[in-house]
Amino acid sequence: MNQVILLNGPLISGKSTLAQALSGRLAKENRDYAIVSIDDCLERIASLR
Repeated sequence: MNQVILLNGPLISGKSTLAQALSGRLAKENRDYAIVSIDDCLERIASLR
């Protein structure tokens, strides 16, 4: 079963720190994961216009 974990919160609330901690835990469990930054996606989309 595929699962998605979404992190949301204000600036400087620890989202990236939590994502790093989760990625470490998932790696230890040999689980596949990807970290996708919405800000990076939106920036890329904006640059294509």
